Amino acid sequence: MIAMFILMIGMLALLNTAAVIIENNLVNVLRDEAAYVAQSTISDIRNTPFNSITSQAAVLVPRYFSGVEMNYSVTTTVTPVGTAGDSKNVQVSVTWTYKGVPYQHTINTVIISS
Repeated sequence: MIAMFILMIGMLALLNTAAVIIENNLVNVLRDEAAYVAQSTISDIRNTPFNSITSQAAVLVPRYFSGVEMNYSVTTTVTPVGTAGDSKNVQVSVTWTYKGVPYQHTINTVIISS
């Protein structure tokens, strides 16, 4: 009886460890998806004519995976670089909330007119 009790405690500890691992894996998947959303946004901006590249207020981008629906908020900030006006700094910020905890992924690039 004592051996079964000890075995049960050990199994509960392993079950808790598995739950923590699954939770951390999902957080990493959400972060990877945010990086993909940011990179995709930068790629779209690079394919936009230079004079049309402007800042953009938050846009919701829904994603579905592993039975989870996540809405990413994507904000684009464009600032001129230098005095010639032939280059722009583009910052794409992706934010999301998971279980009440806010997360953010930001990437920058400089685009030069051709």
